[in-house]
Amino acid sequence: AGGGAGGHNGLKSMVQCLGEDAFIRVRVGIGKPEGPNAKERVAGYVLSNFDDGERRQLEELIARAADMAESWVRDGLATAMNRHNRKA
Repeated sequence: AGGGAGGHNGLKSMVQCLGEDAFIRVRVGIGKPEGPNAKERVAGYVLSNFDDGERRQLEELIARAADMAESWVRDGLATAMNRHNRKA
């Protein structure tokens, strides 16, 4: 709940439009590039298409995000976060 844009241009735009950063985010981790020059390749990695393995995981990921959103509305943010947040 809340927080800065963290370098994310989409979030920067939302903060600018809303005039504040006090909104709830549902965050999905995507990993990061590996190997030499990884830092320089972050933008391309984030904006690239899903590979075949990632595509196969999308249905479960979307279902989990929907469950999280339903839990957030039904049970409140703190309960939903405790129930659904986890490290991969």
